[in-house]
Amino acid sequence: MPFWSTIPCTFSSLPTFTDPAYVLKAGDIVFHVTAVKNDAVKIGHTLLTAQKKTTLMVHSTAECGVFSSHLNEKRSFIIFRFIGDNSPSDKAARLAMSWSRGNYLPSQHKDYAEFNEQTSPEVGYTSARWQLYRGYGAALGTSTFGSRARARLSKYRSRPDTAPRNANCAELVILAYQLVVGIEEESYGFIKLDAKHTTPGTLALYLYNNPFWQMVSSGSPDDDDTDDLDDSFDFSQMESGIAL
Repeated sequence: MPFWSTIPCTFSSLPTFTDPAYVLKAGDIVFHVTAVKNDAVKIGHTLLTAQKKTTLMVHSTAECGVFSSHLNEKRSFIIFRFIGDNSPSDKAARLAMSWSRGNYLPSQHKDYAEFNEQTSPEVGYTSARWQLYRGYGAALGTSTFGSRARARLSKYRSRPDTAPRNANCAELVILAYQLVVGIEEESYGFIKLDAKHTTPGTLALYLYNNPFWQMVSSGSPDDDDTDDLDDSFDFSQMESGIAL
């Protein structure tokens, strides 16, 4: 399925948010979207919400690799939230943030080049050898979760930082959930796709059709003002990839 795949709804029917920070929670998956012919929805860049009540996102781009920045509220976007039990969303957000090279702030960084000079990469977008092909490579092969995807997860879990060396935007989000859940059950939040070969469009359609994920249509204040992220969570305390 190509990067630009659509989801089965119209662009004009999508919810709009005047204050996204009012709605967002840690682990929410966000997609940039645009309208195309016949009011269809074109899926773009994928981001993972870092904390609730904020627009801080962690994502991966060819310019910077994995980093954090605030959601561009001038862009149209949709939000998907995991609604199953034993929610892994907080831990997925925290793991993804541990891969970030830093927080890009337009008020402090002239451009991405300056930001890269002032920060050190943790997880890149691609190796130099495949720089021109990384985005297209996700569309090659099958997105079906299988033995090769399982082997990659095992390799990442064996590393001290529980991280891939490189990840594109959709891959980053999928791996964050897979690595903190471990058990291959969608009801526990495991995204059952081959992260390396999944485009943003494929991921969006998967979430749209999955009963354990819901497109966020509205929001209300949360009475609990505590941070969604558990600072005490230790990703080294994992057994067979299942967070203890």
